[in-house]
Amino acid sequence: MNEFNKLSSFVTSEFDKYLLEHPELGEKIKRNSVVIFQVDGKEEFNRWHKEISLKHREENQPVAYIRIKGFRTISALREAEVERVAV
Repeated sequence: MNEFNKLSSFVTSEFDKYLLEHPELGEKIKRNSVVIFQVDGKEEFNRWHKEISLKHREENQPVAYIRIKGFRTISALREAEVERVAV
């Protein structure tokens, strides 16, 4: 899997999680839309993702451009604990 595919998979997964926290954003995206991610600072990825997404677009299929402004640098885990330590 190349670098762009990895970033696309990561962004897709994280966007799904983001929508769980911000359902109002999801309501703005038409059903069955092609989603094109545009990540700030990743111009080559943005061109690639737009090109590959539009290439697979069906006739008259809606398109939603999603600008990703940045990523959190902390864990998504709410809580963790050590249950036991093996010797």
